[in-house]
Amino acid sequence: MKKLVIGAILGLLVSGVLAYAGLSQWQVTPPVQKASNKWVDISVTPVLEERYTLTVGYTGMMLEVRNKTNEGVLINWDETFYLMAGVPNGGFTLKGEQGGQHRGFDIIFSGETFVKTIYPVTLVTASDISRLTDIQLDWMHKAMPTGENGIDIKLRVGFEAFSEKLTFVVSE
Repeated sequence: MKKLVIGAILGLLVSGVLAYAGLSQWQVTPPVQKASNKWVDISVTPVLEERYTLTVGYTGMMLEVRNKTNEGVLINWDETFYLMAGVPNGGFTLKGEQGGQHRGFDIIFSGETFVKTIYPVTLVTASDISRLTDIQLDWMHKAMPTGENGIDIKLRVGFEAFSEKLTFVVSE
């Protein structure tokens, strides 16, 4: 009986390892994309999410913008776009928002850093999730496709408007 239990446990472990070995191993190049100018330092890090998504893969980006000026820097979300294969393809929603595109401006005060996880709106979809007793609408993030992905971010300092394009390549 003891040998049977040990054999069953080993069989489960081996099948788990073999199942994991068959999964796609997503990669992104470069792992962190950075840009810097006299006003800001920007970095974008693709976010690999394996839970609460329709598919395993890079579903969003960690956006970090550091203000190097003595005045406020504005992120103009109405003119900031998700880049798919180098082409603008909709805007972004922020982590915790329900589905729609984030609009307006976020202000980054002097010396401060803005850090948020952002998701391409074109890859967000509604899904019915059963939660114990009733069905509720939930938002799911699809994985970014293989190939070039990124952000074209529009910023403003005083009367000066500028943009930065940061891209990375997703592959399996």
